[in-house]
Amino acid sequence: MLSANLPPWTNPTTWPWFVYFWLAAIAAGYAKPIWRWLQRNRATSWPITEGRIETADVHERKWFSPSMSFRGHAAKHVAELGYSYSVAGTTYSGTHKHLSITGCVASSADGLTLKNEKDKKVYALSGDFAALGVGERGTLNGKNVKDSNGRASFQVEKLTKDYGRNCPALS
Repeated sequence: MLSANLPPWTNPTTWPWFVYFWLAAIAAGYAKPIWRWLQRNRATSWPITEGRIETADVHERKWFSPSMSFRGHAAKHVAELGYSYSVAGTTYSGTHKHLSITGCVASSADGLTLKNEKDKKVYALSGDFAALGVGERGTLNGKNVKDSNGRASFQVEKLTKDYGRNCPALS
């Protein structure tokens, strides 16, 4: 009978390895939302104060990538905000930097890619870019990461601007 070959599900020590794999994958999927929820709840006890944006700048920043084989630097546009605020008579200040790329989404054998219009570099995309489909143009904020194969990838944190199907012929 088929039921004779099934493990006894009431005893976790007899479960096959793939059950543990799926349980771990489900737990990992909930880790980031739970962490963000904890951060939001912790921030509710912070004092409310007014802040001031001191500087706002978008500039090209040179980054070296070993995957470029010493062909030079690739320019990336970085938005940088300088801010300050006071709490209980003490003034705090800082900067917030965010990398952005603009281009058209294309499909490749390894997944979706975007060719940056500024430096002509092709990035494998990962993260939150679900609003953009193949053949659509947009500006994405995020950070450079390496994918599982060690190639340059862009971890998308936010879609800043969706230009729609406004792509020239992809080359």
